[in-house]
Amino acid sequence: MTRITSFSITGTTKSFRDYTIGFIGFFAFFLGNLNGATIIVHPGDDIQAAIDGASCGDTIQILAGTYVQEFEINSINLNIVGAGIGSTIIQSPSSTGLINTFTYAADGTVYRPIIMVENSTVNIQNITVDGNNQGDIGSAPRFAGIGYHNSGGTVSNVYVTNIQDSSYPIGYQEGYGILAVGDSGTNAITIENCTVDNFQKSGILTIGANLTFNVEGNTVTGNTPASPANANGIELYDGATGVVQNNTVTNLIGSSAASCALLAFDAVNLTITNNTISASDEGIYCFDCGDNLTISANTSSDNNDAGITIYNSDTSGVVSSNIIGNTVTDNVNAGIYLYSAVNDTVSLANNNFVNGEAGLIVEGSGITGPVVTMDGDSFTGTAGYYIQEIAAPNDIWPSTSNVSFDGLISGSITHAQFEEILAKIYDAHNDMSLGLVLDFIPLATPIAPANFVGMVRADSFLQPTGFILEAKWEASTSPFITHYVIYFQGNEVARISADAPLVYVTDLAIRSDAKHYKIAAVNADHQKSEHLKITIE
Repeated sequence: MTRITSFSITGTTKSFRDYTIGFIGFFAFFLGNLNGATIIVHPGDDIQAAIDGASCGDTIQILAGTYVQEFEINSINLNIVGAGIGSTIIQSPSSTGLINTFTYAADGTVYRPIIMVENSTVNIQNITVDGNNQGDIGSAPRFAGIGYHNSGGTVSNVYVTNIQDSSYPIGYQEGYGILAVGDSGTNAITIENCTVDNFQKSGILTIGANLTFNVEGNTVTGNTPASPANANGIELYDGATGVVQNNTVTNLIGSSAASCALLAFDAVNLTITNNTISASDEGIYCFDCGDNLTISANTSSDNNDAGITIYNSDTSGVVSSNIIGNTVTDNVNAGIYLYSAVNDTVSLANNNFVNGEAGLIVEGSGITGPVVTMDGDSFTGTAGYYIQEIAAPNDIWPSTSNVSFDGLISGSITHAQFEEILAKIYDAHNDMSLGLVLDFIPLATPIAPANFVGMVRADSFLQPTGFILEAKWEASTSPFITHYVIYFQGNEVARISADAPLVYVTDLAIRSDAKHYKIAAVNADHQKSEHLKITIE
């Protein structure tokens, strides 16, 4: 398997064309902007001039229209509010006409956003950002729709599209829909309820250890045909930390290498929850994301490789991850894939593995590897192996012995059923030096049946000395009882199925023979209960 290493309530009213549009007061109130003014921008006005004339806390209200402009907000806190997606459109000038850039100090990468925010807290909402396929300047600086640098705020209800080369599919590794970078200070950004499509490299990208993010409720869709830049839908990178939740990401297919619907690369303290991921090369892929990684309640389906991957190549220390309550369905190679270069711990609980070639794949070095526990997980319809180990030295133990394999539940199974499960678990379970991949808890010795009672009567069809014994008993209370064995003077004389009427009838040579009968219960592991002596009434 290949892995990818206008109207202010209390402030001054400012307008470029109209000081008297009273409805803008509603917007100011709606935004909670009680101290700042609202500046109205009409079609044909210069948005940058409005920003340059604003004071901290003002709202720039951009009316409906198409504005072929770029603009920068630097060292000022503002609200940028449009008339709605598809109504207020900020369209990129030609690629040579874009001049605003910032540099990510950690690696020197230069970015060139249409809307750039630096050293500010800015809320942007209700606009469309159209890149107009103007990314042709090349791979540096890198084209973006909205770019925040050492800044915070909220990007909400925004549509970003066509952030790519006009010469597409040349495929420079650039073209970012919404970008947030934090390399100094303390920055927090929320990107919510946005739609991003027709991007070349990343739909939403967060970068840097000085950035905390909440990426929530967005819809990100990859290109058809596939981007030659091998795009990723949502990407979390280089120490950024936060939550990715309630997003829908689909159709991230690479043209020459794997693309990911959701890629986390060196992100830390990361929570990925309640996302719907589908139809991509990789679903959720977390590479070297350190400790306290939680992936929960996501649906990841119909991906070409794995639904969820945790790949930890870092050998500097042991980290822990939790994979809880996810559903991975119809993924081609694996539902969940785990790799660790050391003995990292991974706790799985209540995940549903549905269909697909393999359920869980666990890979290590042969000396170290993931230490996996499972609790309440279930496998249904797996075509190949439920669990496959590749050079993985550590056992996989159900913590409460209730992992389900097509209805067979570990800890409550017979030995024969255990063997049936093992036929779809690969590799280490037969290697005594590596141990069992799945714990089998043997059945307890069965409890004997109760009230084994017999009645003797004369057989009128035989000689006067002929007798018949009729015996009945109560079923054993133990699980998995298959049958009962009747003994006479220590020798087995009959087997009665546990599904049949619990009655035994036989001829007696003499009446006193009846007292020599006993009974035992037998379970599916061929274990027998104590023998219970008959009581003659």
